[in-house]
Amino acid sequence: RGMFEAWQPDLFDAAQPIDLGEHPEDNDGLIEASYLMQQTGDAERAEQILLALLESLQGEYRNRGAHAYGFDDVAIYALLDRPEEALTALEEAAALPYLSDWSELEFMPYFDALRGDPRFDSALNRLSMAADEARKQAEAEGLL
Repeated sequence: RGMFEAWQPDLFDAAQPIDLGEHPEDNDGLIEASYLMQQTGDAERAEQILLALLESLQGEYRNRGAHAYGFDDVAIYALLDRPEEALTALEEAAALPYLSDWSELEFMPYFDALRGDPRFDSALNRLSMAADEARKQAEAEGLL
């Protein structure tokens, strides 16, 4: 937690308004900081940050451009204990063309509550198959 507090001290101060910083596209760090807050007894502040992050994703693209958010909403909904919304977002993501950051679904702890759900397993399988297909295509084209 100390590393995150040094990174954005105001983020951990409940008296301060939520400021996503000059680089709101750094959602991963903010999601991880929120997870740590939840684990260390500051669930209220974590929820404030997660809700602000969720709002910041409005109008962004899941899989295009520098500000693509990939699976961030899935993680946010999972951390907010909103599994149905997390699984719906995951199924939407799995239906898109290949997304490169899907492997975090296998090991990041904030997806623990979703693991074992057949929809989670199915989406993870589809993403894995899409990644395999993209790799094979790249190899066939001599790109790898």
